[in-house]
Amino acid sequence: MKIFIFFLFIAPQIFCQTFNIEGKVVDKKNEPLQYVKVNVKELQVLKETDETGKFSFTGLNPGNITLEFFLQGYAKHDLQIQLDTNVTNLIIQLDEQFVQKEEVIITANKHENRIEDLTISASILPGEIVQNRNDNSISEALKYVPGVSVVMDQVSIRGSSGYTRGAGARVLFAIDGFPFYSGDTGEIIWEMFSSDVIKKVEVVKGASSSLYGAGALGGIINVITNNEYKQGTIVKTSGGVYDNPYYSQWKWSDRPRFFNTISVSHSDFIDDFRFNVSLLRFENDGYRENGFTRRHIVFVNSGYKFNDRTNLNFIFNYINQKNGSFLYWKNSAEALKDNENSQYVASNRAMFGLDFSSLLFGNFSYTIKISDFLSDWKDQSVSQNKSKSNMVRGEVQVTGNITDKLFLISGVESYYSNVNSNIFSKKSSSTFGAYFQLEQTFFQKLSANYGLRFDYTKTEDVKSQNSLSPRIGINFKLNDFITLRSNLSYGFRSPSLAEVFTTTTVSGIIIRPNLNLLPENNYTFEAGTLLKFDPVNIDAAIYYSRYKKLIEAVVEPSGRFIHFENLADAEIKGFEFSLSTKMFNDLLNLKAGYNFNLASDINTKKSLKYRSKHIFNTNVGFNLEPFAIGFDYRFLSKPEEIDWLLVDLGIIPEGNKIVDIHVFDFYTSYNLLILDMPIKLFFNVKNLFNYNYVEMIGNLGPIRNYSLTVELNL
Repeated sequence: MKIFIFFLFIAPQIFCQTFNIEGKVVDKKNEPLQYVKVNVKELQVLKETDETGKFSFTGLNPGNITLEFFLQGYAKHDLQIQLDTNVTNLIIQLDEQFVQKEEVIITANKHENRIEDLTISASILPGEIVQNRNDNSISEALKYVPGVSVVMDQVSIRGSSGYTRGAGARVLFAIDGFPFYSGDTGEIIWEMFSSDVIKKVEVVKGASSSLYGAGALGGIINVITNNEYKQGTIVKTSGGVYDNPYYSQWKWSDRPRFFNTISVSHSDFIDDFRFNVSLLRFENDGYRENGFTRRHIVFVNSGYKFNDRTNLNFIFNYINQKNGSFLYWKNSAEALKDNENSQYVASNRAMFGLDFSSLLFGNFSYTIKISDFLSDWKDQSVSQNKSKSNMVRGEVQVTGNITDKLFLISGVESYYSNVNSNIFSKKSSSTFGAYFQLEQTFFQKLSANYGLRFDYTKTEDVKSQNSLSPRIGINFKLNDFITLRSNLSYGFRSPSLAEVFTTTTVSGIIIRPNLNLLPENNYTFEAGTLLKFDPVNIDAAIYYSRYKKLIEAVVEPSGRFIHFENLADAEIKGFEFSLSTKMFNDLLNLKAGYNFNLASDINTKKSLKYRSKHIFNTNVGFNLEPFAIGFDYRFLSKPEEIDWLLVDLGIIPEGNKIVDIHVFDFYTSYNLLILDMPIKLFFNVKNLFNYNYVEMIGNLGPIRNYSLTVELNL
């Protein structure tokens, strides 16, 4: 009996002994690789490497096992092990592999999806493209995204916006999912953060109010910041100069016009706490009189991992800026001289964002987002315009699989903004929204999503407003190479406080309030296809949007007054085509996009103002390590309609001088990191052929300029 009891308790430890595996994954330079997926093939147990590249498995039974290693941009690696003892200090080196990466996007459905699984058009702009172009504002890089145009910092996706002089936006702009615009004007502050912190930019095209509410009438732009917390410091300095104007009579300054940037970014981690800190100073003399800029930026992105189930992330962004407010030229013979040289704007803006996520039960998880956007600005015009605003937001979201073929996204969101201003007076506004979306897989090739959101908005001294925003979309994979999609969605936008209440005078033009302004809304239909014939990807779509009560800035017949007004009806229709490819082991990188767009007022049959019918852009890059060379080109046809009254009445002299836009840019870089020297060099030429064009009447686009950038990795 004693022998039996002995074997009962001891034998399992002899014959069922388990073992552990510990290791580290590195690249060819022996640098640790984070987020490598490591899978025990026989057990389908999956883990990821941490910030130091390390991974571990415990309690493995003896015998033959296979470890599989996966990471985008690297060749898959398999390792077979005869497990009869503990394995420690295992070093796995992954080889880089130049393949067409599978693009993953978060923004379209508020959780991770492959682009080929979406029911709506979307594009991804990699952060390295923004950095290689040496753009001082992300709005410059967005001009090369198919279907996107930017006029004087006013962004439009597929013609959704014209030019509203900084009041309101029909595209929702966000950073890491936090909506990012001011509570008074509702404008997007593009220059608030350095391009160094950008991992990628996700662009969703078409009405997205079913998930995002007001502001996403024309689409969404979401900046995903760099969350790869590798220890190190990057110091970057850049200097540049504007060339002489095309015509000598346009030269208004006796000295060259310079611009420069210096930034310092540091990334580190302490146990489970990680952070990135970026500091930037930018100075630009400007190529136009009173077109100067001085700005200082602080950006912090940090996170704490409590355990495998719970994470906390925090971002902080601050900008101090002073810039001239060039409104329009004196005339075409003095195209770079300001009509009113005395004006400039001084501003301080800050944004805080807190994101807490955790598993709830089963595979359901929840996320809590809290943010606060503070804005304080004052101009030095005759009117002495000034405004202080505060916008606080909160959102709770729950996601998870109801069944293996039905996925739920649901949440509630609320925000409150208050403004104290001499042009918007002292006003407040609040909104509450609740939403849900179901994503259903019928079988392997067919999936659909349907969603609905309710929003209630109350603005002081204005009648309360509410809206229901439905959406339905279908995705069908015809085969491994062709995916078809279609989407029908409803969008709405409440007018900003600036559009409703603005009372001020600018260059002799009086802007009047309109307390009867109503929310605008639209429904959008899209049908598209994604063709993946390695190494070429082609995306094509046709779309139609019908707008009701579209808000536009209207010049009154006297030319002395401007106010915002609801147009009765408008429609936007068109098609979009984009192509991308990487060939010859990533030696050649080609991207191109074309958008044909018809935007018109249904009653007057006239085109909507400041919309281009044809937009084309392309990028050709050559990767000749350690060299890289690239060319960008963009074309916009001149708009058929502008504010002609401002021209006819002589308020903007010779404002009819508008032409098609043709802009060529050139960049090259030399990467000394490959030679084990911690330096990268960049050289850029913007507007290579010094082409003269106007994006907004009375405003000459940037003339040719040169810049040299040195990046030091410590």
